[in-house]
Amino acid sequence: GATLTMLSVRHTGAARWDVQWERLAPGGTSIANDSFAAAQSATTTVNGNANVVTRTSITFTQAQADAVAAGDAFRLRVIRDANHADDTLAADALVLRLKVRQ
Repeated sequence: GATLTMLSVRHTGAARWDVQWERLAPGGTSIANDSFAAAQSATTTVNGNANVVTRTSITFTQAQADAVAAGDAFRLRVIRDANHADDTLAADALVLRLKVRQ
């Protein structure tokens, strides 16, 4: 899974995140051609105080993580979907850290 640690200067609202994996197999698809797996999403309600970190966890199956295994090279795309109805944060959300664990 992946854990996003975010920070917002505002203290009300929620941010919607989409995360996608792309396995970089030796001799595989060129990174000039995106082949990311389908996005998995989560919505984070920001902490009640400004400038305090908030964490969100997103769990992936092996298939949702583009079959990435230990030792594989990969790219990870993190997008804030500010146009989604669940995203009500009227400010920037900063990704401070991304932790990936198996």
